[in-house]
Amino acid sequence: MGVPISIRLDDDIRDELEAQAHARGVGLSTLLRELATKAARDARRARIREASAEVGRQVQTGIAPFPWTVCGLADYGLAATSCMSAS
Repeated sequence: MGVPISIRLDDDIRDELEAQAHARGVGLSTLLRELATKAARDARRARIREASAEVGRQVQTGIAPFPWTVCGLADYGLAATSCMSAS
């Protein structure tokens, strides 16, 4: 289990979150933990997707900053135009 945190909520926000928690049959802390966990996962996945898209754009234009990002493409059925020589 992680470290406990404390947050300050406006009354109307707290009321809304408590209503959502009640509707789900969980406590407010559980709801907040679930919402924060989902937001963190979504943000991480978005960063990974953007980084992957950027590498794809760089490979497509031939300006991949790291030659080894291109070298393994044949393993995935993609042609690599150049690779670093193993030395």
